[in-house]
Amino acid sequence: MKKTALVLFLSFLLCANAYADSITLKSGRKIEGKIVERSAEWVKVDTNGVKLTYFLDEVNDINGERISVTIKEVAPAPTVKTVQTELTGQLPPQPGPVVVSTAQASSQDLPQVNMGLALAFFALFLVFGYIYPALCLQFIAAKTDKHPVWLAWVPVGNLFLMCKIAGINYLWLLPLLLLFVPYAGVAANLIVGGFIWFKIAQARRKPGWIGILGVVPILGLVIFAYLAFSE
Repeated sequence: MKKTALVLFLSFLLCANAYADSITLKSGRKIEGKIVERSAEWVKVDTNGVKLTYFLDEVNDINGERISVTIKEVAPAPTVKTVQTELTGQLPPQPGPVVVSTAQASSQDLPQVNMGLALAFFALFLVFGYIYPALCLQFIAAKTDKHPVWLAWVPVGNLFLMCKIAGINYLWLLPLLLLFVPYAGVAANLIVGGFIWFKIAQARRKPGWIGILGVVPILGLVIFAYLAFSE
């Protein structure tokens, strides 16, 4: 009788173990019990009447079956633009190209325009204030056979060449030193300049009064060309 009872007890234990579940945690701990409920995220085990819940991300295997848990991606937090779109139904204004008014553009280009005008005036001054008179004086010196003609291109030296062409003494240049004296300097330069060009016109066998017109602004450019290039 005792042997029969012992056999029945062992058989009961074997049957109980046959229907028991084994859970191994990632920490290495092993849980024996009956799985009473299981989901995609957790498993609930009845161990000696006590129900314990384990999340699958801390379980290594169940009954020898390895557990792999797929981690769900967390949606990014809504940005300010998304919240504003959800509330108003419209996208917030996007930054666009900066529109510069015509007045602002003109004011920005003003320094460049001023520089361009300054360069243009400088070029005109260089041509009509130096190159053109020097070229005319060189031709006049060549036609009156007064050398060296290259003095026409040398500042101050061209004044001595003019006196040489006019056939007058260099002392006539002394009144030109009064150029920086108000009024008197201007008058002295007009008188001396007119006299020198009067003599230059005569040296070119032209009427003297034409040479006097050489001291008149703008008109003097025409007189220079006439005395230089006419026969």
